[in-house]
Amino acid sequence: MSHGTKLIIEGIRKTYTDTIALDDVSLQVKPGEFFTLLGPSGCGKTTLLRSVAGFVKPDRGKVYFDETRIDKLPAQKRNIGMVFQDYAVFPHMSVSRNVGYGLKSRRIPGPEALERVTAALRLVEMEELGKRMPSQLSGGQQQRVAVARAVVVRPSVLLMDEPLSNLDAKLRIQMRRDIRELQTNLKITTVYVTHDQAEALAVSDRIAVMRAGRVEQLAAPDELYRHPRTEFVARFLGNENIISGTIDSMNGSTATVNHQGVIFRIPNRGQALRVGDRISFLLRSEILDFAATESAAGTSATTDGTYCTVRGSVEQSEYGGAMLRTRVSVGDDTSFEVLSMDDLLVQKPKPGDNVALRYKIDDVIAFPAGTGEESLV
Repeated sequence: MSHGTKLIIEGIRKTYTDTIALDDVSLQVKPGEFFTLLGPSGCGKTTLLRSVAGFVKPDRGKVYFDETRIDKLPAQKRNIGMVFQDYAVFPHMSVSRNVGYGLKSRRIPGPEALERVTAALRLVEMEELGKRMPSQLSGGQQQRVAVARAVVVRPSVLLMDEPLSNLDAKLRIQMRRDIRELQTNLKITTVYVTHDQAEALAVSDRIAVMRAGRVEQLAAPDELYRHPRTEFVARFLGNENIISGTIDSMNGSTATVNHQGVIFRIPNRGQALRVGDRISFLLRSEILDFAATESAAGTSATTDGTYCTVRGSVEQSEYGGAMLRTRVSVGDDTSFEVLSMDDLLVQKPKPGDNVALRYKIDDVIAFPAGTGEESLV
């Protein structure tokens, strides 16, 4: 199998009438990397993937595999493997003939083609099912056939467009593990498109979050989750605890934010914040914990950091085995999700309980309110 190809995308722009689908996108995918394009519908991720594949012709821009420019080549000459959302398995061909289809069009001799098909089916654990027809396969098995057909041609780059979206939740988790393991073993450069943030975080070496035809942030999964640069990225990764307010005061390394009469404290690193600024900030569900109910709202210091405590009322509590997911109302129209280890809770919160929520101030990430600009802290 081919491996180690660098993918270079330079200034790709694509418009449809008055809509800008891709707005001068540039990025590089490292040799052997599992690289994911993540974003909502209409953000340009599939258009970018199909531009690399040769199925979409950009208005301008260049695409390179290593030092070779390929954007002028027709799709069949680009040496890509493609896995589609709907599998695109030929219903009138057996599993083996489906997998070997690309080899036939490349005029690979029969004995070599048979050897490659057998090896590809073995990779996806379908070796015993080569004679079956697609109608005899489950959705997960059809997707494995599609993956085998993509890798059997030994592509320079493997492209995957929402390949798991038609599978049920349990099978989707199993298939993403299998795809990642296969990609790691083959060391093949892979570009993967999804709108599922959990999927992207689980399988990727790096992720490009896209918005309105641009790359909003490009980073490794842990960096993206822990340090989102914009409010859009934070929200798209499933962080719902984002609050807006006005900076009331500054106190050394912290700033005070008033949100509907509830006082929050956030870090003030590098004197980036000023009194009167509108600000949004993120409190991830796992940085919040339940303090003693007699705790007063305000600031407290311990040996492991400085904390802020706010009062609230439990709206609902959802048991999830090891984890407890609690919804807490703070203020008139604001509620937080709190993720707790069930075994560590002395007292389980119940709807209607008055509670105190505590968070470490240094764990807060702040953004300019209502903008796509980079985070301030």
